[in-house]
Amino acid sequence: MGRRDKKEDSHDNARQNISSVSWSILVSITHFFDATSLLAFRSTCKSLCRQVDNAVYKGMHNPRRIWKWTDDIDILSTQFMQAWIWKLVLSRHATHATFGTLLQCSSLISLNMNNCKKIDFTDASWTALSICPSLYSLDITGCTQPSVNDAAFVTLSKSASLRRLVMAGCSQSYISDAAFDSLSGSKIQSLDMASCFQLNITDEAFVSLSNSPLSYLKMNWCTQRSISDAAFDALSRSSTLQMLYICGCNQIGITGAAVESLSKSTTLTYLDMSHCSNSTITDATFIALSKSSALSSLIMNFCFQNTITDAAFVALAKSSSLTTLNMSSCTQIGISDAAFIALASSESLTHLDMSCYNPRAITDTSLIALLESPSLRSLCMVVSGQYTLSNAVLSAIDASSVRIIN
Repeated sequence: MGRRDKKEDSHDNARQNISSVSWSILVSITHFFDATSLLAFRSTCKSLCRQVDNAVYKGMHNPRRIWKWTDDIDILSTQFMQAWIWKLVLSRHATHATFGTLLQCSSLISLNMNNCKKIDFTDASWTALSICPSLYSLDITGCTQPSVNDAAFVTLSKSASLRRLVMAGCSQSYISDAAFDSLSGSKIQSLDMASCFQLNITDEAFVSLSNSPLSYLKMNWCTQRSISDAAFDALSRSSTLQMLYICGCNQIGITGAAVESLSKSTTLTYLDMSHCSNSTITDATFIALSKSSALSSLIMNFCFQNTITDAAFVALAKSSSLTTLNMSSCTQIGISDAAFIALASSESLTHLDMSCYNPRAITDTSLIALLESPSLRSLCMVVSGQYTLSNAVLSAIDASSVRIIN
């Protein structure tokens, strides 16, 4: 047998070996490939090309994988990548040319353009995004040039596929009540507008939100002084809202009455009211929340009100739905052993975060009661050096089934 014949036989054997590689092994080999590497791998031989193009491979490949920092137009222009990319994260140096090319990716379901300040959005750009056939999630966090206005917002809300819109930190976004009217007929279910300081909205915007299909709303650090308690009363009537973030919204004057109105919601399961320091948020606020039939997670980090006493936590302990309570860094709340003993007796509470809580208010009695709780599964109790665990507490930790996080 000649040298050429041996070489051809060797190539034939290699192709047969590649063809016989299981799908799981092939997926494992290429799991961490970036776009350039996958294209090179696919181009190695016809056998690999057929396998990578196979629907079985595409189906088994991690559908949550992300192509990071991809702004190579040559790569995005290939027919293979346009039909294969699911999620794409553009680098902050991406240009408008990159943006125009990626819109041809027919299978793109998630697009992250976080801080892509060099992309010059136009009306045509928003329209192109709205008609992407598979685009499910769009993240334009920190894109300040140009601003997102009412027209852009209305255009995006007309998308037949878009379900998640993140525009946090778009500080030049001038959006009014009119934009929110479009959400009632939209399919968007998740909206993140945290730190959008130029919103020009009133209570009417929240009436529109309550009539929309939104299940997730984040408006952290909202500065709109034109929003009143009526806005939250409207949200409480939403038939779809499940998660609400109003962290740090002190400037809009969130009062105890506003939070109390949310307790009437039959769908709200998660409420984050961290950094909300208002003297009107009192025991009555938490007594109302404890009566909610749906609320399972309450986040109240950095709430410095000295208007909250043991009565608030005794009420929360009686809630039949509350499973998670986060009260970390609430250093000014003046509660005693009675509050912690009540929480320990809760039949529903499974996770309690009291990290960085006032160490002077934590006693052995409190900790031992929590460690012996019949329902509690995890306890976060990072405390400062002002508190030293006693032998009694250490023994309780050893005997407890509660997972300690510190």
